[in-house]
Amino acid sequence: MQRRVAAIYFVFFLLLGASAYSVIAVAEQPAVEMSGEAYTNGSQLSAGDQQYTVLVEMAESEGDGHGGGGGAAPVGEL
Repeated sequence: MQRRVAAIYFVFFLLLGASAYSVIAVAEQPAVEMSGEAYTNGSQLSAGDQQYTVLVEMAESEGDGHGGGGGAAPVGEL
């Protein structure tokens, strides 16, 4: 009796795994598109009667001594 139940569970989980894999196999990666303008370093833009220049730089920061933080982070100015 226990062997039958074990065999039924084995087949059930095998079918469950195969169906999950088939869903993964047919899935497609979504396409991401963002509308609007893209600004790069040094780009100029105007809003109303104001003219702006985009400047982006990387700033190094220190960790707080507890094993986290630190590294380069973008610092932007508009």
